[in-house]
Amino acid sequence: MAASEVPGADHVTLSHEQLNVNAAVEAVTSPSCGAVSLFVGMTRDNFEGHRVVRLEYEAYESMAQAEMKKICARARCLWPSVGGIALHHRLGVVPIAEASVVIAVAAPHRQAAFEATAFLIDTLKATVPIWKKEVYEKGQCMWKENKECSWSKTQEYSTCSSSSPSGVCHVFYFFTSIYLSFLLLLHKYYFPKPSVN
Repeated sequence: MAASEVPGADHVTLSHEQLNVNAAVEAVTSPSCGAVSLFVGMTRDNFEGHRVVRLEYEAYESMAQAEMKKICARARCLWPSVGGIALHHRLGVVPIAEASVVIAVAAPHRQAAFEATAFLIDTLKATVPIWKKEVYEKGQCMWKENKECSWSKTQEYSTCSSSSPSGVCHVFYFFTSIYLSFLLLLHKYYFPKPSVN
């Protein structure tokens, strides 16, 4: 396993290809970090009594990538010891048992890596403009905003120590999240999706 050449780098990816878990771990691995925390979100075959056959993801890609980078910056503000961060999300069709999201976080010690990883997945689901369609066995389907984390959870992470390396505490991010949610609703309901020939 190769160590990252830039230990403190953010590796943010939206991809229509199958996600590579090992690549995410390798991207954040560093000699200065003794812990790598990994989260892999996968397509399960059921939801509330429905048999799920696949998921389909769409995103407002430029805004999604920008917001993913902001989430990484926020994590660094809250956990200054964090090294590399990999935040990868798949778009398009994701079959059963394949990964839709992979998050890897390196840190000198496990606690910061664990906490930052949980923060990243919760905040990604709460704020990033990505839509999920569940396709069921009987041909039914349902679109869902990728927003499974409560607003109270987002607010819990809305402040950080003034001693953080960035020198700026991002107390405005909670309100930014509300604004982004408003924009994604506008994009979804008032701008038609391009037709596929």
